[in-house]
Amino acid sequence: MKVGFAEVDITPRVGMQIHGGYGQIFSQGVRDPLKAEAVVLDDGVTQVALVGLDLLGIHNSIAWDARARVAKATDIPGEHVLMGCSHNHCGGPTEMFHPAMFEQVPERERCLKLLTETASHVDPDYAIQVAAGIAEAVRQAWERKQDALLAPGIGKEPTVAFNRRFRMRDGRTVTHPGKCNPDILEPAGPVDPDVGVLSAWTPGGEFLGCVVNFTCHGTCGVGLNEYSADWPYFMDETIKGLMGREATVVFLNGACGDVTQVDNRSFTPPDFGPECGRFVGGRVGAEAVKVIVGSRERHDLAPISVRRAVLEVPFRELPAERLENALRRLEQEPRDIEWCYARDLYLRSQLQQVIRTWPVEVQVIQVGPVVFAANPGEFFCQYGLDIKAGSGFPYTFVVELANGSAGYIPTEDAFLPTGGGYESRHGGHSYLRPDTGRRIVETTLSLIRELPPPRPIPPKQHTTGQPWDMGLWGPELA
Repeated sequence: MKVGFAEVDITPRVGMQIHGGYGQIFSQGVRDPLKAEAVVLDDGVTQVALVGLDLLGIHNSIAWDARARVAKATDIPGEHVLMGCSHNHCGGPTEMFHPAMFEQVPERERCLKLLTETASHVDPDYAIQVAAGIAEAVRQAWERKQDALLAPGIGKEPTVAFNRRFRMRDGRTVTHPGKCNPDILEPAGPVDPDVGVLSAWTPGGEFLGCVVNFTCHGTCGVGLNEYSADWPYFMDETIKGLMGREATVVFLNGACGDVTQVDNRSFTPPDFGPECGRFVGGRVGAEAVKVIVGSRERHDLAPISVRRAVLEVPFRELPAERLENALRRLEQEPRDIEWCYARDLYLRSQLQQVIRTWPVEVQVIQVGPVVFAANPGEFFCQYGLDIKAGSGFPYTFVVELANGSAGYIPTEDAFLPTGGGYESRHGGHSYLRPDTGRRIVETTLSLIRELPPPRPIPPKQHTTGQPWDMGLWGPELA
């Protein structure tokens, strides 16, 4: 097995948008850099690249551009590249609507005016910078490949991430009902405490880097109005603090569509800001370190294998009455959150006149006994657990917001009359049919079943040790 790591700075220039809200927020500085962190793995037959991005998400066009650049710069097929975003809400403008999507819509000029003047949207120039940065990180990692041994492992960190959706006494489901709201009955979904790690070492025992998989929104707001990698920055610093600054940490977020750092059932502060980011990232990083230093058994894991499918998923229907209400709201003040929803519904209605389905890529990458199961949605946690339960592999790491963006993928009960919550409301961030998540799970498990069995790891041969000479000495009383 040959492995190479690299990281490239993809921080936008100061003054560009910070993504993660409904309006436009412009950066005033850089708290810590945003990166594309890559690892290339090569078993002599197949090569793959895993890339972690300090971004909210990436538009499909960015993923396509990056893969084309990787294929041109290396001999890695573009479809063998997995690009996973940390869902960082202090990152640059790479997600939601892209201006190029509106070239053929009936009301092009109005759409572009609303988009560019009022909405969080993809910046075309920064999109090129990110695609080029991804390709450069992969190219450097590919050139740095060296003989290596791998060690997979899973730790547990159950204290920093919480499901943000709750069933209430009135029968409804609510997102973020408020700290210690007495009407809370129970969480409406699970969490996933697994800290999955795949670490790489030279045959002589030098640590090269690792992939870390954990499930939690990047919403600590570490940077406020400055660019920041949010809590994964502190995770990265924690791991490098012990394992060495020259190591690379590739972070791939799990199925965190309904999981954040906010504990709605406790008054314990803080849920936001640098202290919160240090708490979340420090504890996840510390658990990853425990897995890394405990990985005393390292192997030439094989085979590497890739499976992929693209689902053409229909958009949810937009009732005429809702569109009429949205158009009326657009003509009114104030431009509050309801106005933003009206804007996004209007933009969606225009797109759906020229686009009937949205491509949702499901990708599975195997590294011996490890499976990375990726999709482009803000995937609800239960779906991630369903994939892990059905995988059959000893290590299954679910990766959301990978290789593009498909908005929220809630469980189907979120669309029932008693469901609701922010994630299932039709708009710029939630637009695919309710059965999309189930289709992704079924397709993922079908692809995993096509993978070859991992190569058996031979048992380590041990010989009985010799006693320590001085340990045989007897007592001396005189």
